[in-house]
Amino acid sequence: MEELFKRINRVQDPANLQGLEVKHAPIFHLPEVVKAGEPFTVRVTIGQTPHGMEGKHHIEWLDLYAGEVFIAHILFSPVLPRAEVEIPLVLEESTTLRATSLCNLHGMWEGTHQVVVH
Repeated sequence: MEELFKRINRVQDPANLQGLEVKHAPIFHLPEVVKAGEPFTVRVTIGQTPHGMEGKHHIEWLDLYAGEVFIAHILFSPVLPRAEVEIPLVLEESTTLRATSLCNLHGMWEGTHQVVVH
């Protein structure tokens, strides 16, 4: 298990996912316009193509950050149909959302999304 934490896989080109990125990179779904102080929902899915959730190969968890601020730690079970979560947020200023997740076979993955708050 220690080997899984030695390296974080980061997407090289978010517009053109390649190889394992297609099923392992955290992908953000949120409104294009976010207003300061108003709630909105961010949905994070694992993979552009959904990652399978089976006992021998699954996503174990996802952590979400807004800038350096920790938001949530979500545990997934292999019996779930998908590794995805919706989280309500309120932001006062523009920031980068960052999600890290762990695939039990392919290690840690990170995705980011710049949020512009008006």
